[in-house]
Amino acid sequence: MTTGLAVEHDPYALDMPHPDSAVVPPRWITPGNTHPNSRYRDPVWFLGPMVGNPGIHLPKIHWANCPEPLRDQVKLAAWTMINGGLRPTYLQTRGAAARGRASAMVMQYTCGEWMRLARWLAKRGLTSLAACTEDEWRGYASERMTEVVSRSAAEIIYGRLTRL
Repeated sequence: MTTGLAVEHDPYALDMPHPDSAVVPPRWITPGNTHPNSRYRDPVWFLGPMVGNPGIHLPKIHWANCPEPLRDQVKLAAWTMINGGLRPTYLQTRGAAARGRASAMVMQYTCGEWMRLARWLAKRGLTSLAACTEDEWRGYASERMTEVVSRSAAEIIYGRLTRL
């Protein structure tokens, strides 16, 4: 008799979200934090549950800023970024400064950059991130860099796009 191989639990693999999925999973909520947790279906995601300092701005993501044809795709990428983390084996190849997770504020700015890309793609008639060719990526990056004034700002933007 043969048996199938046991499927090992992968803590870095995420289940697909459903409309009632919490945006911030319990493991990422700071202790004692009482900020309400958004649901996947919500038009605004509040990232306050991830913020441990009550005196700072509480980041949020407004999905109305993302064009409808690309919204579900960007939303899934954002949910994955918020809920997941990079594997330690990946981080080892990135140097000592590499982090498995970004702060809530960095996640908000990253989603903003992704939405900016989505608006740029939508203006060009693209309705799928998968349909984005190397030419589109280069075109967006080239156009975006005309607005950037420093090398460090360019690195930040390219880092955000790389996360996508």
